Amino acid sequence: MPLLLHVYVYREGSYWIVVILAVGAVTQARSTQEIRIMARDCAALVLDVPLERVRIGAVRPLAQGQLALMERVAPLGPVVPGAWRVRRKGWGRKS
Repeated sequence: MPLLLHVYVYREGSYWIVVILAVGAVTQARSTQEIRIMARDCAALVLDVPLERVRIGAVRPLAQGQLALMERVAPLGPVVPGAWRVRRKGWGRKS
């Protein structure tokens, strides 16, 4: 059974920041065409489920007021490309 997730996006510099509240994850996309792809990859990685099980539903813009509220409740911190993948797989760790 597929997991249907909704995401929120906002612009930061030349990137789109993609917030997936249902899984507590944040990723980024270079263009609007990449938003769903990056959100789906990120959610599948965080939830440790096959990519085929994840579906992205609504993509909603996040207003500045909402963003300020989210930052106060749970700071998002800096977003680094591939950060979730690095944390999940442990790439770059020295044994």
